[in-house]
Amino acid sequence: MNRHVVPTTLVAAALALAACTAPPGPGSTIDQRSEAPATSTWFMSCPHDLLRVQTFTAGRTGTMDRVSLRVTGPFDPGSPQGPATEVAVALSIQTVNGAHAPSGTEIGSGDLQGPPSGEWADVPLSTPAPVTAGTQYAIVILTRTGCHVGFGLVANDDDPYPGGAVWTTTAGSSALSFFADTDLGFRTWVR
Repeated sequence: MNRHVVPTTLVAAALALAACTAPPGPGSTIDQRSEAPATSTWFMSCPHDLLRVQTFTAGRTGTMDRVSLRVTGPFDPGSPQGPATEVAVALSIQTVNGAHAPSGTEIGSGDLQGPPSGEWADVPLSTPAPVTAGTQYAIVILTRTGCHVGFGLVANDDDPYPGGAVWTTTAGSSALSFFADTDLGFRTWVR
């Protein structure tokens, strides 16, 4: 599994990086969020197609026009992949199925261009997602085959966000694993 606990010094260094926050779309404000202190990092790795999923429950009806992800990086310039110079990560907003897992039905999408340079990476949705208050959705983060990634998604393993949880795949497998008590650092923006 690509789940590792990151030393506090690495987390502190990542948090000290300048924030990478684009202005919100006209009238969009934060709807849902998980901003608890980091207890682990879910690394984004290549060249595998790797999914990281955070489910959330919309707090209001509207159009979600971006997602902010809490990240660490860029880091690990000595890795076999070399330094993080380009990030090819797709983000999909999907409905969920009866098991509260991503259904594969995409209602919005965007791309994280990088590398991330701060604590929060903003992903504008080139296809905004219509959301309905009280309905659960999935933020699906996918590395693309051949991508070059040098960052991790910050997580908290103490269930700080009651409206969702994490699903993930491991390298070489398409099977999703469920982590009920884990939440990624995220913000959804709705107008």
